Amino acid sequence: MYTLKQISFVLFIFIQFSFAQGNKFSGTKLIDNYLSTKLFKKADSILQLQVNELKSKQLYDSLVNYTYYVGKIALKLSDTKKATNKILKFVNYIKSSTNSPIILRQLYIELASFYELIGNPEKAYQYNLTALDYTSKIKEATGEDYGLIYGNLGTLSKRKGNISLALQHHKKALEYYESYPGSNKENLQIVYNSLGGMMWYSTKIDSALYYYNKAEKVLKLLEQTPINKYYRPALIQNNISAIYSSQGNVKKSMKTMENAISNLNAFIKSDGEDAKKESAKKFLFQNIENYAGIYKDIGDYKKAKELLSYSYTKKKKYFNPDSPELFKTKILMGQIHLALKEYDVANKYLDSGITHINRIPGEFYFWNADAHYYKATVNDELGAIDVASGFYEKGQLLYEKALQGTYDEIYLEFITRASYFYAKNGNRKRALDMAYKAYDYVVKNQGEKTLFEFQQVLNLGEIYYELEDYNLALEKSIQSLSLLKDPVFFRNEQSDSIHVAFQKPQAILLKVKSEYQLNKDKDTNFLKQQLKEIQEAIAVLEQRKSYIGEENNLSILIADNNAIFEFAKKTSLELFFKTNKEKYLNNVISIHESSLYSRIRSRLNNNASAIFKHIPEHILLQEKTIQEKIKNSANIQNDIDVFFEATKKWKNYLDTLKKKYPKYYKLRFASLSEPLDNINSKIPINTSVVRYIYVNEKLYAILINNTTKQIFSLNQDNNLGEKINSLQNGLISIAKASELLNNLYNSLWKPFEDKINTKHVIIIPDRELFNLSFETLTPQPIKNYKGLVNNSLLSNYIISYNYSLLLIDKDKKVIEYDKNFVAFVPEFNDQMKQNYKISIKDSLTLDKTYLTLLPQPFSIDLAKFSSKYFSGDSFLNEKSTKKIFENSAKEHKIIHIGTHAESNNISPELSRLIFAKNISDENLEENNSLYTYEIYNYNLSSNLAILTACETGKPTYQAGEGMISLAHAFNYAGSESILTSLWKIDEQSSTKIVELFYNNISKGLPKDEALQLAKLSYIKIAEGRTVSPQYWAGLVLIGDASPIVIASSKIWIYWILGVSLLFLIGYYFYKRKPTK
Repeated sequence: MYTLKQISFVLFIFIQFSFAQGNKFSGTKLIDNYLSTKLFKKADSILQLQVNELKSKQLYDSLVNYTYYVGKIALKLSDTKKATNKILKFVNYIKSSTNSPIILRQLYIELASFYELIGNPEKAYQYNLTALDYTSKIKEATGEDYGLIYGNLGTLSKRKGNISLALQHHKKALEYYESYPGSNKENLQIVYNSLGGMMWYSTKIDSALYYYNKAEKVLKLLEQTPINKYYRPALIQNNISAIYSSQGNVKKSMKTMENAISNLNAFIKSDGEDAKKESAKKFLFQNIENYAGIYKDIGDYKKAKELLSYSYTKKKKYFNPDSPELFKTKILMGQIHLALKEYDVANKYLDSGITHINRIPGEFYFWNADAHYYKATVNDELGAIDVASGFYEKGQLLYEKALQGTYDEIYLEFITRASYFYAKNGNRKRALDMAYKAYDYVVKNQGEKTLFEFQQVLNLGEIYYELEDYNLALEKSIQSLSLLKDPVFFRNEQSDSIHVAFQKPQAILLKVKSEYQLNKDKDTNFLKQQLKEIQEAIAVLEQRKSYIGEENNLSILIADNNAIFEFAKKTSLELFFKTNKEKYLNNVISIHESSLYSRIRSRLNNNASAIFKHIPEHILLQEKTIQEKIKNSANIQNDIDVFFEATKKWKNYLDTLKKKYPKYYKLRFASLSEPLDNINSKIPINTSVVRYIYVNEKLYAILINNTTKQIFSLNQDNNLGEKINSLQNGLISIAKASELLNNLYNSLWKPFEDKINTKHVIIIPDRELFNLSFETLTPQPIKNYKGLVNNSLLSNYIISYNYSLLLIDKDKKVIEYDKNFVAFVPEFNDQMKQNYKISIKDSLTLDKTYLTLLPQPFSIDLAKFSSKYFSGDSFLNEKSTKKIFENSAKEHKIIHIGTHAESNNISPELSRLIFAKNISDENLEENNSLYTYEIYNYNLSSNLAILTACETGKPTYQAGEGMISLAHAFNYAGSESILTSLWKIDEQSSTKIVELFYNNISKGLPKDEALQLAKLSYIKIAEGRTVSPQYWAGLVLIGDASPIVIASSKIWIYWILGVSLLFLIGYYFYKRKPTK
């Protein structure tokens, strides 16, 4: 729901005063040159000379062209107040000297230009109206004269947040321009671009593209001056970038935006006119924020925040404190911190943005409405219900003022969220008033029996459900499902049964959960029918996964899927308890595993273009082409044959993938449901699996071994997450830690411990349990951490972890690789960072995070030792780049990655490994981050990958999602297991444990036992605070635990040499022995 304006369009945001600066003199060109080189006093001297000369000659038609320069130069040499006084004095002089409507029209356009410069769009708007009044007094005024001013009015209306009025003005501008055959092509191009933006805001993508294409065609006909070569193409590129983004083509969107930024920089450095350069600088900041918006849309909130911070810092230096440009960035900063769950910081920026809007002239309804929407969301998340309600109420009023009776996509989203908020908090009247208002508008303006009506009916049903009016919720769910079956609906949507079916899952969920609430008996037959219907919804979701283009909002899609999967789990579990039939328990497990893979797959689909480079380009192109045909077939009236042909090709394409690219097919398109009837046979000998599962917010443990499968209900603990997180607090006392570890043992392990009769245990956590090191749980309280050696799950069991039951298979063949070991360790020392800083030319691209990474001297030492110990290779410091890793990591028994890593729970596909910067690479911006979604494109075939410096972000939000995604990516890339950390661990401690672990591995021990003994040995030798679990317990093994057979290494060479030497010495003394 937190949509950073996907692309904050520059809808001709900066006024193009082409008429005002139409008659250039050599004097003004010289002034432009001095201004561009910041020689403001020289510019002022030239200005005074030219102005005095023109005054003496009473050449007011020429003098008027200097109005903007009078204010601009005064602003550079003093402040806004003095500059404003000076330009107004100049304006009054000309007004008192002439009554020519032509000159006075030009005068007020110039004055409006100055007020636009100082960030006062309200004044700029009013002075353009004055210029319009003078235009009407010019007998020979052309359509172009009117068109220019209406274009300015449209731009300023948009900047003030009045979208409806902006659209009216821009349409009027186009009407006037086209009425006059001699209209300047430059002005025509400007209004086409502006209208393209207006159409985008009205969600009319085809119309937007139509106007952008018209603008591009006109632009190519113009003389290739700096403004036409760089500035205006950047305007169009910015907006077309947004179109690509809306179509899901992130790569093209980013590239187009980068081109726009590059063109703006080129224009600023060119000999173009100064007034346009001022606009270009503003536009450049806007583009940087748009660029941040693209990163936000793909879930890279951290990068988006960095770009917004950069823009905000630059804006504060460039604009005066009251400029609207500053409050816009504050609101965007507030929103990105909201997305990052950093509520205090979000509040600070949003409050500052709202205060800023309120203290300056102008309306700014849209920005103010957005700020109130985000404030409402923050307070809703924090549980401040009354405060959130106030912000929702004010936000609604502001949106209505901005939209003047129309509803756009953002406002409909706002209504959906706000009405749900009111329903959740018992405000029935307000919730229903808002929801029905949106419903009535949609039916009136979009027509009945359309997809828009379906969505609003479903929203009403969800509100009734939240209000506990289950009868009306059921009624609305049935109404929405009936709409999907109506022939009129098919005609209105020009759609096919597949596309319509994709809308069904949420309606089905609403129906079954409403029926569940209304049925007091809930006998077996009722539950079976519920399960049958919800499985139909899951089947649709399965099918929908094949039509990637349908996934418009990833976060909502995942949330919707989870709700459906959770209901299916709950129903299956109730059936199991009622019938004691194992098939229902298997169904619970299967659905849970399917929901996990559904989340992974959805995120991968969002980055599909960047992930699967190992699949031939023509295969991916074929996939995209067929998908586009299926998608577009819905828009070809009365030609269902196009759809049938496309779906047939799709089926053939999937069959090809199954045969030629089975891993890719399984990852992207195979059924998410996996039968688990024979799971017992896949459990390794002398091993138990503990699968934790939340069902309907209640925690269960499923215990599986070679022969049995049992489920245990665990005690409800509402503070479970808080307890787990407090264990990672380095300041926690031993007494408190002992109490918590014993408490967690009693709630999470003791209920089924007597059923575990194996030494090896594989734990598969769920949610916040991914943040817990189970080995530290204690059957009895401990007096000190040394007590964990004999009193803990670590001492009682050999524990490893996994994230899915589907990965456990004792018959899976372990591959033996020829090469033993390879290490990649960038130390991040001061010299590396200094070299990087020197190589950066533009501070926009400076990676500040890289400069703050802690050095890793112990990791370097371990890599050097281990590469010799295992006769392997190591790539250290500057040699440990992402490119070298890609080329050198594959097909080793052990891949050791001693670098910083981030496990991202908010956007799990953006968990990343951080390598050394390759300062010889032109693209320095991101060339050292290996994201999870990129790992799928790598060959990391190995028995074990080591990642010891992982740092989990936001452990309380979507706990474990970052870890799951990282482990899944390494598994897909060929790693049989990974040794990683649940939290940031002390470098010296982790390197010691890994050293002990390697020693145990070299003895032929299984990986899980090797880690267990390494930890026990570490506890015995550790002293002081380093014996605390915070220093060692986070290291866990995920995946296959089989031993690693190390090929002949220097260990054996030394052993053989030693034995040979002893033999030779013995032989020597034997020969020397006197003969009797």
